[in-house]
Amino acid sequence: MSTIIVAAIVFAAVAYVVYRQFFSGASGCDDCSNVGCPLIDQTQVSKILNK
Repeated sequence: MSTIIVAAIVFAAVAYVVYRQFFSGASGCDDCSNVGCPLIDQTQVSKILNK
């Protein structure tokens, strides 16, 4: 019985990751324009700050 429960949890976790990655439309930091984003381009930050 515990194997079925563990398998269900693993399957749900994988499904959640696939959904967030491909189907939810969350862009992550691709169009990020704030400094709090860890993947923001430094030239983009300097352009924003120099305006």
